[in-house]
Amino acid sequence: MAGKRSLGLSELAIAYSLYTHNPSTNAESPLSKSVNDALLKLSQRVFSEINPADFRWRIAHMPWFSCCAAHHRNRLVGFKLGYATKSTHYYSWLGAV
Repeated sequence: MAGKRSLGLSELAIAYSLYTHNPSTNAESPLSKSVNDALLKLSQRVFSEINPADFRWRIAHMPWFSCCAAHHRNRLVGFKLGYATKSTHYYSWLGAV
């Protein structure tokens, strides 16, 4: 097939990072400003109605917040965000791949 080539495994390598946060025990967000900004930017590309203030508030204030981020060549290419709504309920909030 002309014009097509196989990708090597190193070209497909995805690095994953997991961040968790419970504001009742730790006031600081686990996300750096650059990671937070990259999540917001990708969210806005995928979901045009994202409110930046609400997005940042949920990350900073929701209990047991978690983020699984996927990076390819140091660029955010996907994520899954969620947080607890009760002691026995977890809300899978937002995700993009």
